[in-house]
Amino acid sequence: MANTLYIAEDCHDCELVLKGLKAKEVVLPIVNFDLDQPNLSVDLFIFPVLLNDREEILAYGRDILEQY
Repeated sequence: MANTLYIAEDCHDCELVLKGLKAKEVVLPIVNFDLDQPNLSVDLFIFPVLLNDREEILAYGRDILEQY
């Protein structure tokens, strides 16, 4: 099961989560919601958000770091 991290522009928590994942050497696909405008089956309004391959929310905000 592949997880994907969705981030947004000008997002303070997105930067914190990206730095935390890098420090833990976690490699994930990252999609910038504002730039890439993905077509998802769920509406996203909080960033960052971690989705699995079924587009189910696993975690959002700084809680993403607790997944790894």
